[in-house]
Amino acid sequence: MKYLYFLSYVIYLLLIIALAFIIIYPSSAVADPIIPVKTIDSEIERLSIVYSVAPSTARAIITCESQMYGSAVNHNRLPDGTIWSSDFGPFQINDYFHEKTMTNLGLDIHNQFDSLEYGFILLSKQGVGPWYASKKCWSKLI
Repeated sequence: MKYLYFLSYVIYLLLIIALAFIIIYPSSAVADPIIPVKTIDSEIERLSIVYSVAPSTARAIITCESQMYGSAVNHNRLPDGTIWSSDFGPFQINDYFHEKTMTNLGLDIHNQFDSLEYGFILLSKQGVGPWYASKKCWSKLI
C-alpha cells in the first residue's frame, strides 16, 4: 500500500515538473509560420498570374532593362549633363512619365517591388510598347 502512495507521489511530482518546464520553455512543437521570401523572380510568377501577362515576356524585358536587378537606377541626361529624369526598378520605370500615376495607385517608384508591379500594369494595359526602345534585345529572348 505504501508503494502505491509513493508511486502516486512520484507521478504527481513529475507532472508538476513537466508543467513548470512547459511554462518556462514554451513548446517548440508549434512551428512558427514560414513566411516566404519575396524575390524578383517569385514576384514575376505571382504578378504574371494577377495581370495575365506571360512571365517569359516580363523576364525578357526585365533582363534587357535591368539584368533582373531590382534596385537598378538609370539617369537620363541632357547634353549639358543635367539629369532630367530617372528610370527605376526591374522594368526601368521612368519617373518623369510615371511617378505621379504610380503614387495615385499607392505605389512607390523607388520600391523595387512596386516598380515591378507597375511594369506589369503597363504590360497588361499597353503591351510591350513602353519598352520598344529595347525591343532588339528582349525580342530575342521571348
